[in-house]
Amino acid sequence: MVQELNLQSNLISEYRTEIIYDPSMILTHMQIGTSLPILPGFENYILDAIKYYNSRSILLHEHVQNSGTKHVKGFMLVYDDNEDDTLYFGFCGVSDHDPEGIQCLIDELIIHAYENGYSSIKGPINVPTVIFGFGFMKDGSNDSQFIGCPANPPIYQQVFKKNGFEVVIEEFRFKMPALKMNLDNLEGYDFTEFEFINPGEENIWEVLPEIKQLHHRRE
Repeated sequence: MVQELNLQSNLISEYRTEIIYDPSMILTHMQIGTSLPILPGFENYILDAIKYYNSRSILLHEHVQNSGTKHVKGFMLVYDDNEDDTLYFGFCGVSDHDPEGIQCLIDELIIHAYENGYSSIKGPINVPTVIFGFGFMKDGSNDSQFIGCPANPPIYQQVFKKNGFEVVIEEFRFKMPALKMNLDNLEGYDFTEFEFINPGEENIWEVLPEIKQLHHRRE
């Protein structure tokens, strides 16, 4: 989504925002912006991208009534490519998808863009995209998740549109059986110890534990 900067802020008083610049601290809170796990093996790769893109993040704090304490409820990564006057954002998420919390992140995003001389805002693009992809879900879309699928429900797109953002790119995802592979065409490999199976939608839950183990292996 993209917005040309011409709007005023409308901060929500029940939340407070904070901009942080330390890459390690950014990584600590990034999980809020996606429902996909950040495995330890990815951390150095993500930290390199955070530093390369001059990244900082907006944290959304919620104050707990009658206690004076606060906790981080929302997260948004903001960055630029050092080549134009566009501010990019990604990993936009609020723990309970509260529209007021989303609005507060957007307000701080717009303020940060104005104060730092950017002329437009684009996103969400989650760097590095090869791990986490980009985009918000559209109303009526299938919200079943798989690796690389954006996790944000349609409420995010709705709130961004109310703030003047426009959709510039739509991508489509289709559910289909895995393509059959002719193992004879893969030269240089001996598959005598492997079995190629496609459990299909009906039986996927039976092999889910094995799939998780494969994705969590570090070899």
